[in-house]
This record gives sequence, C-alpha cells and structure tokens, in this order.
Amino acid sequence: MNGVKQLQNSAQVETMCIPTSTSTSTKLSPPPNPDLQSIRSQLTPIGKVVATTFEVGLETLVSYVGSYTIGYGFSTLTGITKVKSQGIKSVHNLARVSGHSWGKIALYFTFFGSAVKQFRPDPPPNDPWNSLCSSCAAGAMLSKGEGPRGMVKGCVSYAGITYAFDRMFRGEEEEVEGTADGSKKRK
Repeated sequence: MNGVKQLQNSAQVETMCIPTSTSTSTKLSPPPNPDLQSIRSQLTPIGKVVATTFEVGLETLVSYVGSYTIGYGFSTLTGITKVKSQGIKSVHNLARVSGHSWGKIALYFTFFGSAVKQFRPDPPPNDPWNSLCSSCAAGAMLSKGEGPRGMVKGCVSYAGITYAFDRMFRGEEEEVEGTADGSKKRK
C-alpha cells in the first residue's frame, strides 16, 4: 500500500516539474513562477472584479487596523496620567475613539488610493494624481456630515494639503530635469 502511495506521489512530482536537459543528464526543475500581471490577464471579467475587490478590501482593512492600533496606543500613552483621576475605563474609551478616528482617516485614504490605482489604466508608479484624487475623495467622505458645501471644502482642503506635502517631499526630484548638454532646468 505504501508503495502505491509513493508511486502516486512521485508521479505528481514529475508532472509538477519541467525537465531541463544538460550536456550529460536530465534534471527536474520547478515550473516557472508567473508574475501577477500574467495571472491577472488570464482572469475572466468577473474574476478581475473579484480580484480587484479583494485587493482593495485587504489593503483598506490592513490600513484601518494598523492606524486604529497606532491611534489607540498613542491616545493611551498620552492619557496614562489621567488614570488616577478618571479611571482606566475612561482612558480606554477615549483611546477607542481616537483609534477609530485615526483608522477612519486611513481607511478612506487607502480605499480611494487603492481604487484609483486599480481603475486607472497603467498609471506611473508615483503619480501625484493618484494621491490628489484619493485625498480629495477622502476629504469629501470625512466631511459628509456637513453637507455638499462641506464635502467640497473637505475635498479641496485635503487635496491641497496632499499637494503641498507632495511638492515639499517629492518636488525637488521632479522639478529638476537634466538636458542633453548636461545642464539642469526646471519643469
């Protein structure tokens, strides 16, 4: 009985491996690993929707949990002096609210950022339009309780802050461009 199982296992190993020939003998090597783009290109339209939804959802969930944890921890550390006067339950409740606020901001930014990247056809890797569009949408969603005018203000303010940070931290790399004669010019 064991011999039959060994034969089945060895047959499975042989079908999983691709033979490669060398000058003296034949070796078995593992099949080549396909890249993500080739796997995605083989999906049906429904499969692409499911894969995109899963990817956006997972990125968003991980971002929310991480930011919630950071917000909760930061609020707990800053509220530790209040434990004697207000009690640990009060500090815990404040930390939960703070964690939820941090998580919600990260959730909207990550969700819209990931969605923009998924639905734009071949965007450049560090395209500032991805962050501007996602921050505008996140600002609008975070201000949805203030009505349409508040949503527009939230969109403009979050996109403006993102643009300012992009210019401060990425601007130097993108502003200076080399020319054919070796001199540098501003874009």
